[in-house]
Amino acid sequence: MPASKMIKTLFGEEEISIVSDSDEFLNKCSELGFKTLNIHNISELPKNTIIFSFSNDAAKLTFSVAKNTFTKKSVFCATQVFEPTVSAALYGLKLLMGSDIEDALSAQKHVLQMLNSDNLFVLSGNGADAQVMLADNARPYALL
Repeated sequence: MPASKMIKTLFGEEEISIVSDSDEFLNKCSELGFKTLNIHNISELPKNTIIFSFSNDAAKLTFSVAKNTFTKKSVFCATQVFEPTVSAALYGLKLLMGSDIEDALSAQKHVLQMLNSDNLFVLSGNGADAQVMLADNARPYALL
């Protein structure tokens, strides 16, 4: 997973930085050729950043640091919510590096438009049939 295989659809050809509160994870990322920074040692995010938090305190600090950053493109991975291990974070980074972010955002936009256009949906497949009615005050969460 060399740093030259960047998430081109999100960051273009520009350099990305990996920011985290885990020195072990940052060392592994440095070995892979990434520029790395510890969240505890910065007051602004680099322009193009992938952030992995391993603790709730680091996640809170990330949002605080992000507020101080005028121009940024960032992907935030709250590792502590799922499996706060270096191996899990490296696996997540590998998946991110192989992702087509533009395609994912386009698909999400389509789903958002569908969810905003109606409140009754008929779902079927794999031997199941259902009708789902969304509450009037429901809002899509965690999509964009």
